Amino acid sequence: MNTRLRIVTLVFLLAFLALGAKLFFWQIIKGQELAAQARAQHQSGKHLSAPRGNILAKDGTWLAARGEAFRVYAELPRLTDSAKKIAEALAPFFVPDAGDRGSLLVEIDRLEGLLAKKEVVWVALKEKVPAPVKQNIEALRFSGIGFEAQEERVYPEASSSAHLLGFVGKNEEGGDVGYFGLEGYYNLSLSGKPGFEALEKDAAGVPILLGDSSEITAIGGVDLLTHIDKTVQRSLEKRLLEGINQYGASGGTGIIMNPKTGAILAMSSYPAYDPKTYFDFGDSFFKNPAVSDSFEPGSVFKVLVMAAALDAKAVEPDTKCDICAGPLKVDKYTIETWNRQYRPDSTMVDVIVHSDNVGMTFVGSRLGAETLYDYLERFGIGGLTGIDLQGEASPRLRERGTWNIVDLATASFGQGVAVTPIQMIKAVSAIANGGRVVRPQVVDKLLGESWEEKIKPEIGERVISEETAKEITAMMVLAAKEGEAKWTHLKGFSVAGKTGTAQIPISGHYDDEKTIASFIGFAPSDKPKFIMLVTLREPQTSPWASETAATLRDKIHMVSKFIISGGKKLEGKVKVAGSKNSALALVSGALLADSPVTLTNVPEIRDIEVMTQLIEKLGGRVEKSAGSLTIDASGLSSYELDPDLSERLRASVILAAPLLVRFGKAIVTPPGGDQIGERLLDTHFSMMKEFGVTVEAKDGKFHLDWEKKKAPRVFLEEASVTATEMGLILASSVSEEIVLEDAASEPHVQDLAKMLIKMGSKIDGAGTNRIAVSGKKKLLGVEHRVVPDHIDGGTFAIAAAITGGHVEIEDCPEEDYHLFLHYLKSMGVEAECEENNRLCVKPSNLRALKRKFQTRPWPGFPTDLMSPFIVLATQTEGTVLCHDWMYEWRVFFVDDLISMGANIFIADPHRVIVTGPTKLRGEKLFCKDIRAGISIILAALVARGTSVIDNVEMVERGYETIVERFKGLGAEISREGSPNE
Repeated sequence: MNTRLRIVTLVFLLAFLALGAKLFFWQIIKGQELAAQARAQHQSGKHLSAPRGNILAKDGTWLAARGEAFRVYAELPRLTDSAKKIAEALAPFFVPDAGDRGSLLVEIDRLEGLLAKKEVVWVALKEKVPAPVKQNIEALRFSGIGFEAQEERVYPEASSSAHLLGFVGKNEEGGDVGYFGLEGYYNLSLSGKPGFEALEKDAAGVPILLGDSSEITAIGGVDLLTHIDKTVQRSLEKRLLEGINQYGASGGTGIIMNPKTGAILAMSSYPAYDPKTYFDFGDSFFKNPAVSDSFEPGSVFKVLVMAAALDAKAVEPDTKCDICAGPLKVDKYTIETWNRQYRPDSTMVDVIVHSDNVGMTFVGSRLGAETLYDYLERFGIGGLTGIDLQGEASPRLRERGTWNIVDLATASFGQGVAVTPIQMIKAVSAIANGGRVVRPQVVDKLLGESWEEKIKPEIGERVISEETAKEITAMMVLAAKEGEAKWTHLKGFSVAGKTGTAQIPISGHYDDEKTIASFIGFAPSDKPKFIMLVTLREPQTSPWASETAATLRDKIHMVSKFIISGGKKLEGKVKVAGSKNSALALVSGALLADSPVTLTNVPEIRDIEVMTQLIEKLGGRVEKSAGSLTIDASGLSSYELDPDLSERLRASVILAAPLLVRFGKAIVTPPGGDQIGERLLDTHFSMMKEFGVTVEAKDGKFHLDWEKKKAPRVFLEEASVTATEMGLILASSVSEEIVLEDAASEPHVQDLAKMLIKMGSKIDGAGTNRIAVSGKKKLLGVEHRVVPDHIDGGTFAIAAAITGGHVEIEDCPEEDYHLFLHYLKSMGVEAECEENNRLCVKPSNLRALKRKFQTRPWPGFPTDLMSPFIVLATQTEGTVLCHDWMYEWRVFFVDDLISMGANIFIADPHRVIVTGPTKLRGEKLFCKDIRAGISIILAALVARGTSVIDNVEMVERGYETIVERFKGLGAEISREGSPNE
């Protein structure tokens, strides 16, 4: 019994020990693993993607941003329909072409396989589905099919800035990663940190309300606020592409930078790609040529070599080149000038102005290879610039000590050395920055959720002295003004620039036909605001940079701005400028004279500058001094207007008249200049046809021919000012009397008639709608004063009225202001024309109940004052209907006034109803044309707060020294930015 009991006890003990061991194994050894498996059966987790940061232009608008998209997923335990049914329903939404049966079947198989999985409770079906597709899938009402918000990278500007931005693609794990440009360089900052969410669910996969859950919150990426000015960027891209097409180039690059800070304002290269559809492009498209492609710079490099020589005292600006009389033999090579022209005893200034290769070889020999090498390294040649863009590469300088005399000679004029565009602009920026290099930088600030970090400019070492920088700048100003690319010198400010034409090296020699044309320059030369580099690869129309790359500089629009603090009463005296409209007509009429014509009281505005450039392109000569022009038409050799200049001047068509007189033919391009409405030429052509002119539209231009048939009466279809002026010019060349019926009678028409009378033509009736003209074949050169601009005077009168100021406006003949004064007084303005042609405006109680004001042909209310008059109405008690019958979009700018707080109803493109008074507030605004631009300036003068007005060059086309004159009356107004258009 005892033995049996012991055996039973032992068995139970062994069984208990075995059970304990088993329990120990499962509870202790395997406990954590089993608990994890149990939790896994009742918990699900998913990664939470971090929102990628936006990339912003300097004004805060998007260059690259988060867009709305969705992940489609399935919670398998909750599905009530078969995998096959769901797959067949969803597949058409997930393939590019639902009509492609093959791809559709493949997608159905893929989805069916995912939906049939047993080992998971949650599965992703499709990534980054757009919102409309989500809505269509939701309409199918499948249980267990859900959506999770995702981000899709959006590039609002499409290919705009593509090389600058880079793109977001996938890495090997399928995650989003930035490649190239800013997306690549700042990928870690933009990406943020992903999170994770865990939820406890029941056996059916439904979340348990009070179950265990945990979440690691995703941290969004930072935003990048860049220095990129979108308006400048778009202009650079547009003009660069136009230049590539116009000159038949295979590609091109442009960079615009602030030379003081290194801030990149714009950067573009072609060919380009769309970062949203990057997968449609080959890898070669992704490299940014501005920072990765090397080229031999040619003559633009000369300014660096000359700067080094001046700084090292190897030469002075007036040092004479004693080897510049002809070609130069260096070892077995012959060095020649680009045009085979030689200037004995050239100074160093001459060498740069005329881009003399022999002269630069002289400079290099004076400097020496070792010293030149030192300076080039300090300029940054041969090293990375450090720009914050992924993909920067750098060609290396040939090793120190290995340069022979040929290497030194060719390097002196930019051959045999290689640079990237960003290296070149960084190096030359040292000249613009008083001798110090700066690091190019695209991003201005990193912006977090509640913090921001400013990226400070990195000003490098002094490469050359400030004195040297001034000396080489002066040489570059002369090169821009007197060298081959003379048109890079614009009135009102000076450009320091240099062109370069470099041969392309291939297989140990240089291609005789292919070149890279480039221009580099900065402006204004005394206080540079920007530096620009433009390169064109393999231009076909001309190998020379002066005829290709340099021409683009003047077309790229560098936006300037007015900053106005409103609410100040205007007080004091101001003088009216000469009439813009009159001066344009007079300059055209001057081309009839057989000797020079001098015009005085000419307004110094951009439209006049463009008109004189048009004449110079035709072969005429224009001498300019303060407020006067002398026009000599004796050298006119062309009858075709330059299309690019015509595009910038609404009145350019008027030049067709003197060209027809001189050549019997003219070729004109449809004019541009404004947005107030299309400049229809029907009236002009109808008038010319009555003179016997034939008109043929061909290749986007109008070809005009005139046999000078007798036309005793010419009827204008409408009283067009420009058509009347063209009629006066044509008729003044015909000895028989010609009568212009339904003619315009504005003061500037009368002014043109007065000058033509001085020149020898007989004109009766100017100022009426019937003008009789008897001309002469030979008209004399005269001196004539441009009449004062009644539009200018009226603008200042309205400015005084809306600000409650007391202003005396000089040079305002009473006969030019009759109806205008009537309208002002009906609005409650105290205004009178006093002795000595002074218009006096005093503080007034503005009031006009239910008034209607309409533009009319002269002597009616002028259309050019309607836009300023609308601003006056916003400050006047009552309701005013303003109607401009002439231009279909004269009133389009009122959206800006509405944004400032004005109460305006737009009835149609010609009429607005204004209810006042309203308190206007300062805003960020944009000048759309001359008259709209001056009007928003008037609104800013009366508004509370500060207004920033971009594109002010548009206003400066028509108003002389507008900032200085308003400042003289006490306005708080300043101008920032480049003065170029």
